[in-house]
Amino acid sequence: MRLHSTRWILVVTVLLTSAAGADTVWMTVESPGWSGSSHLFSWDSQTGQLTDRGALEGLHRLTDLAIDDAGNLYGVGWANRLMLGEGRLYALTPGSPGESASYTQLPVGKGALSWTVNALEWHDEALWAASGTGMLQRLTHDGQQWHVADSAWMGLFSGGDLAFAPDGTLYGAMSGGRIATINADPDSGHFGRADLLSDTGYNQLYGLGFGAETLYATTSGPGHNGRSWLVQVDPLSGDTTELAYIDRTVWGMAVQPSAVPEPTALAMLVGGGGLLLVRHRRKRVA
Repeated sequence: MRLHSTRWILVVTVLLTSAAGADTVWMTVESPGWSGSSHLFSWDSQTGQLTDRGALEGLHRLTDLAIDDAGNLYGVGWANRLMLGEGRLYALTPGSPGESASYTQLPVGKGALSWTVNALEWHDEALWAASGTGMLQRLTHDGQQWHVADSAWMGLFSGGDLAFAPDGTLYGAMSGGRIATINADPDSGHFGRADLLSDTGYNQLYGLGFGAETLYATTSGPGHNGRSWLVQVDPLSGDTTELAYIDRTVWGMAVQPSAVPEPTALAMLVGGGGLLLVRHRRKRVA
């Protein structure tokens, strides 16, 4: 079943956020059975309006997203279902309502993305990637193409995302729904070392990202085609507050804090079978 041919059944309830804390969040989900394309939607956090931003026709296994300071959207993913070969880096362009989105594969020169890449983040003029086999990689651009500048073993397996806090601390969503801090200083002698902080109690956190005042995450239940919650997370305790229910597994996310206190959009790439957003908050303790 291909995502772009799936009928979307959408039930949306407004999720209110304060203007000062409004964020733009992007998410990606692979279709059931691995046979369809990823799909982009945008949701306005002030009005609750959900807008179809198009399928990424032919692009499968998009595992995470990142947004740079200029608002450019990047994605990473596997070369194929078996994760053979090198990981891939993409530039993504959301479509207008009712139109397809588009993408371009970006070459990586020196070095290569890990074949199990599942996390991407933008920070300090660089892209940061992590993998299910435990590698942290920092990519820099030389004006022509991206290169892997630094690479190290984290000591833990990435569960699906990286997130830099406003103070520069790098957090990682590690396997098993756990959160860790990761050494992001290539000159420290401990680059890439991950230290566990907390356990959220969820099976997995495939998405993680800081907004203006909030650490967001997307959860996954047992199996790779379970359903997800968009949650707020306390990284020290692992406590979460559920914000929205999503009737598909979100594979990755990126958050772009609003530069000015005005309404922003919440955008999601979701799999076929529908998306359900509900106004529901519940404290979940690990």
